[in-house]
This record gives sequence, C-alpha cells and structure tokens, in this order.
Amino acid sequence: MQGKGEKENIQWHRSQEFPNLEFIWAKNSTRLWRVYHETYTVCTPLGDPTNQYAEWVYRRNKYVSPADHIMFMEPGEIHANTKMHNPGTFQVLMINPTTIENAARELGLSGLPAIKLCNVTNPAYYHAFNRFHRSFRQPATYLERQTNLMRCIEILLNNCEIKPTFTFKSHRHDALERARDFLRERYAEKITLEELSKLSGLSRFHFLRAFSQEYGLPPHAYQISVRLFKAKTLLAKGTPLNEIEVGFADQSHFIRHFKKAFACTPAYFSHSLYKINI
Repeated sequence: MQGKGEKENIQWHRSQEFPNLEFIWAKNSTRLWRVYHETYTVCTPLGDPTNQYAEWVYRRNKYVSPADHIMFMEPGEIHANTKMHNPGTFQVLMINPTTIENAARELGLSGLPAIKLCNVTNPAYYHAFNRFHRSFRQPATYLERQTNLMRCIEILLNNCEIKPTFTFKSHRHDALERARDFLRERYAEKITLEELSKLSGLSRFHFLRAFSQEYGLPPHAYQISVRLFKAKTLLAKGTPLNEIEVGFADQSHFIRHFKKAFACTPAYFSHSLYKINI
C-alpha cells in the first residue's frame, strides 16, 4: 500500500533475453494515462480493490478496473484513463504482435488474434501475470521465465477470437481505416485535414467527428501518439536521441510530448532498458 504523499515511480524495462517484451512497473501513479498501443498489452493493477480503481475508455466503451482486474489491449488501439481513485500501483506487459501471432500458429490457430474481453476478473489469470512479473523482478532462471511467459500468452490467446486475415468492413469503417493507415504510414510528414477528408470521402466536419469516435482521439493526437511509439521503438534499439526524427518541430517539442505520454524523459527511458538479469 502506498503512503500518502509518496512520490510517483515509473520504471520502464526490457530484457536482453526477451527482446520482444517490454515492461512498465509503476507505483503511486495518479496520472491519467492515454496510450496508443502497437503491442498486445496486459495491465495488472496491484493494491486493495476496495479503494483503488481506474476508470478508462477503450473502443468507445467505458470501464472500471479495481486492483484485482486485468486490462487487455491489442495493437492499433488507444486506451485513455479518465479517473484514478487513489494512487495506483500496476504492472504492464507489452508483447510484440509477431510473438502472439507465432504462438497462435503454434497452437494451430490461423488468423489475427483479437481481444474479446478487455476488462477481466479471474484470480487464476491474475496470479499468473503477477507470477510472471515477479520472475523478472527477482532472480530466476531463463526456463522459469519462459514457462511463466508461455502461460501468460496462453491466457491472452484464450481471451482472443481469431479473425480471418480478410474481413468484411462497412463503407464508413473502411473510409476511416484508410485515413488511419495513412497517418500511421506517413507519421513524420505534415498532413492536412483536407488530405484526410479527401482520402476518407467524408466532409472535414464529419471526418473529425467520426475519426474521434472510432479511434478515441482526433487525428492530430493520433498522429502524435504514433510518432511517440516510433520514437520509443528507436530508443529501445539504441538510436541516439539526437538522431531521432519522427516529425516533431524540435527536440524540446518531442521531449515534452514524450514525458507527458510515458511519465519519463527519452533519456531516462533509454537508460532504464536492459536492467533485468538472471
């Protein structure tokens, strides 16, 4: 349990043994996180579920997650916390999509894993993810960590439906998806609302309203989120800060957005990686 007035502590980590994973370990956090995901992401809150919970929005739905729930999110989606009831302690596991898709094929599943339930209460699942995080926060063998990871991936896939590679989409959804993909592919470029409106075939007013409803952010904020994810990926690969060009006006502009999104500076994020050892 956190003490009153205790300072927020956010730690980002990767392990050289598991380069397709990324971790966040947070304590005493009161910030309203708004995160664009390019990974399969599982958040396990810790603490007293009777007086610690988060309210959040995901896929246009509102949820309440006490400290005994698990939050599941998938690539290409955004989640936004709207309220924190008491400072939160939580653990986050981010898994590269390729790892999940390969595991699905290994289990004989063909298609794209898509999260069915994003707010889950299941004691066995909850303990499995806690066990996994503990094995990385204290000495453990490689085999133990592999075993715990496989159990967590199996749980995640149990909470997925496998969608065919090609699925039918409504005209409206297809139009918005074209604009979204354009923002993801051309994230570092100057993009105008007129371009996105023309690409979607919608008026500027209709497009702005529909895009925000569909993806949880207006187009400019979505573009910033993609830029930040790309920058984080480059930092994780060891790219020097002064060589990262993802479309921000200057380095101070980039650092300000990065700190707001990830609760740390780019420099801290770079230095915090690869600190997990057997």
